Amino acid sequence: MFKQNTAFLLVAFLIFLLFTEKFNFLKKKEIWIALLIFSIILSPYLIWGYMKFGGFVLTQGQEEVAPEIIKIGYDNLKTYLIESPQYISRIFLIIFILGLVSFYKLFIGFDILIKNKDNNNELKRDLYVLLLLIIPIVLIGFLLNHPEPRYIMNGFPAVFMILGFIIFKGYVFIKQKSKLFAAICLIFLLCFFVYIQIFGAGYSDSLIKDKMNSYWEVREAGLWLADNSNPEDVIVTNSIHQIAYYANRNTIIPPANETVFEFMLQSNKTLKYLVVSLIQQSPDWAYTYPTEKKLEVANAYFADLEQQQPVLIIYKLGNQSTYS
Repeated sequence: MFKQNTAFLLVAFLIFLLFTEKFNFLKKKEIWIALLIFSIILSPYLIWGYMKFGGFVLTQGQEEVAPEIIKIGYDNLKTYLIESPQYISRIFLIIFILGLVSFYKLFIGFDILIKNKDNNNELKRDLYVLLLLIIPIVLIGFLLNHPEPRYIMNGFPAVFMILGFIIFKGYVFIKQKSKLFAAICLIFLLCFFVYIQIFGAGYSDSLIKDKMNSYWEVREAGLWLADNSNPEDVIVTNSIHQIAYYANRNTIIPPANETVFEFMLQSNKTLKYLVVSLIQQSPDWAYTYPTEKKLEVANAYFADLEQQQPVLIIYKLGNQSTYS
């Protein structure tokens, strides 16, 4: 399934073409053919989204959180920036920053690029790579209400291009002094990257092993719901995919505010359970709502043996009917 941020690449392409070719690109049939192919590939997702949610899924997330879009975008981008060392390690992050510094010519000579003087391919290359990096990450930061590394994956080809560019420049420079030392440096970088992916703390292999049982409460909750609900019941939870899988029930995400949720309860009598957890956090109102409305606790899962610290709680909603 194509994700929303795949379409955001089109924005990067459009900005690049506007800067480098003005509106002349509209006369090129290759652009229109490429756009048609892209649209055909994305169309099943758009059709499914409209049938499922009754709207245009590429912007629906932003519409839901519109009043807080600036704060959400700022917080998301801040999170991505803080967590960046986890994505490529500190050493490669330093190399990446050096690569960004090497783009200084683009900013100094931006007027040349705008005026399209001398047809400067190097400036065009730098602009293209920079747009591929920035546009998808910024758009996904403001259009979704929470940050996840998978959402910014479309920006990583540009990250690797910049890394490769600066590493190659460093290799050529060192090679002029010593071919052997240049080869040793390159092999070291490759071996280091392999090492952190396999053995490094927080990366690939160790991360997978550490997280194997991190969602056991969600799994158990889903299995419990499968045994204690009717097939037509709908579960309100932020773990929509996991609960849907284990419980074999329809799931929906809690809305951004309590007022909308109250309207949903009145208009949809199939909403039977509310699942609130610390694993995939719900909106703030969802944590106080059960106490305020005196919802009955159907089941709970705890982080401690004394059962004082709940990790996940299943509440019965007011639409409850006798389970059969």
